[in-house]
Amino acid sequence: MNGIDQSIIDRADELILLAAKGEDLIAACAAQPETEPENLERAETTARLFLAEDFREETYTSGSSSEAQKVLEDIISRSETVELGTRDSTRS
Repeated sequence: MNGIDQSIIDRADELILLAAKGEDLIAACAAQPETEPENLERAETTARLFLAEDFREETYTSGSSSEAQKVLEDIISRSETVELGTRDSTRS
């Protein structure tokens, strides 16, 4: 629907039904899928790697979008190989 991911629409429909039944929406929203903590940790790791990157290095000053894309792909690749639960591994 207008570019919105179907899973988001499904969740909204679910919450609408719960609200119509008078259910506790706070409890429903607090419940996380089993994969959510892992997804959040992976996102945090990726963000930490990005923030740790020194973009002042000569290799990044060319202004090339392909170079920027390469750096971002490297960061994402590194974040996928970092063992979850070990934040220190994101620091150089």
